[in-house]
Amino acid sequence: ANPNITKGTYLNPKQWDDAMKDPNVLVIDTRNSYEIDIGSFESAVDPRTRHFSEFPEYLERLAGEYDWSQRDQEQQQDDDEMQVQNCNGDGESNEMSRNEQQPIKKKAPPTAIAMFCTGGIRCEKATSYALQSNLFPQNLPIYHLEGGILSYLDDVAKRETQEEEEGGSSTFHGECFVFDKRVALTEGLEPSNKYISCHGCRGPMDRRLLDEVEDGATNYDAGNNADLEKKRKEYEQLLMGIRNLPPLTYDSNSQRWYVPGLTCPRCHDGTTRESFERFAQRKEQMEICAREGKSHFQDNGRK
Repeated sequence: ANPNITKGTYLNPKQWDDAMKDPNVLVIDTRNSYEIDIGSFESAVDPRTRHFSEFPEYLERLAGEYDWSQRDQEQQQDDDEMQVQNCNGDGESNEMSRNEQQPIKKKAPPTAIAMFCTGGIRCEKATSYALQSNLFPQNLPIYHLEGGILSYLDDVAKRETQEEEEGGSSTFHGECFVFDKRVALTEGLEPSNKYISCHGCRGPMDRRLLDEVEDGATNYDAGNNADLEKKRKEYEQLLMGIRNLPPLTYDSNSQRWYVPGLTCPRCHDGTTRESFERFAQRKEQMEICAREGKSHFQDNGRK
């Protein structure tokens, strides 16, 4: 995809809100799942991608879900009236034949597609790919949010301060993850008070997960859950002998384990012992820098 050749049509924040009111517009969040988990627009579709490189494959699957031939029809054909060829035999054989010959039912297509991302870069590439790949009809409008979520959050905060502006409430719910020390932003581009950066995956982590540990509330009660207890023992075996390691902690909200300051419930399960050792060393270095009033080099950037 090359945005310099072709890309979707820009919508400013106000135009975006107007488009969001149309239930026939398919709104797609082009970001990764860990970003979407903490905030997105109303009715936006989550592609459940881990990396942006997976997005083209998602679009290919998406395009196959719709019956694009319906776009030029004045009325959608009723699928319940679809004719199937009957075979000779008893009623049971006829029913079997109908089940075997019933085409896969596809959805009525949207009247337009609108994509968005954090700052407007990824959605430019996404709309460019959608247009150049010929996955969708050429006459299907494809839009993207100009300036991304960040521009929208800045604009909607200004709109809400104007008394003459009606219906200025945000259609974005939650917070917007950013790839720097601020971690997440709210309306007016104010830094988040809710999220911090996971030292393992560098994604957003709810601050309460550390606060609960400091308060001694780990919310762990295996009870009669043998699988939960088995998982705990497996993790403890994996972590045995690693120096400067915080205690293994259970998050009752996500029903997952994590190590405070090293991993979060999202990334803990896929973390290897080698990574745990590296994370523990990094944590120790950062604590030393903090005591000495120095800045750790990883405070200046993100993976």
